[in-house]
Amino acid sequence: MGTGLVTIPGETGNAVSDFAVYGGCWVLGFAHHEGVLKQVPRYLAVSGATLIMGFGLWWASGHLGPDGWDLNDIPLAQATWSFGVVVILLQYAPSWQELPGRLARWDKLVTLSNNRAVTIYLWHNLLIMATVPIIDQLYNLPFLESDAATSFLDKADTFLMFVLIWPLIAVAILTFGWIEDIAAKRRPRLWPNGGVVGESEEGD
Repeated sequence: MGTGLVTIPGETGNAVSDFAVYGGCWVLGFAHHEGVLKQVPRYLAVSGATLIMGFGLWWASGHLGPDGWDLNDIPLAQATWSFGVVVILLQYAPSWQELPGRLARWDKLVTLSNNRAVTIYLWHNLLIMATVPIIDQLYNLPFLESDAATSFLDKADTFLMFVLIWPLIAVAILTFGWIEDIAAKRRPRLWPNGGVVGESEEGD
């Protein structure tokens, strides 16, 4: 599909393309979890991954999209680059029960993100789009109707989206996240950040 030899039109094609792009990374995750990836010598895995990433960049250089080097517009480059990066990260990924040193302050946030990774993945794009009509409402506020305020809102649009997305993700976690626990046959938890109320089970 990335080479154009096979084309699937419409939303079906987009869905299949997305699955093909990220499916390899999912398989790598399973291989890492089952210990299969560790059986590959590190030097071989890293050198192979580097070659695959190099191919991805080479392919991208000849197939630049409307936004240049944005790999989201170049599925084959996105797939190969992502695959190589994930191989290298998993080869060097440490196994920590808790984050060390100064990173420890982020432990609960990381635990929450791990326990609700599917919810965040499934909802984040929709929530990013939901920030747009929310931001649009700011233009209707009386004290923001001046030309200067309008200009500021136009320039701060991306920053405002970044600020708004976090409370929206929190709402999605509280509203839908417990479904992940049901699917994994665990006790439903509203906010599983590793605290006393919602300890993270092994394998999360």
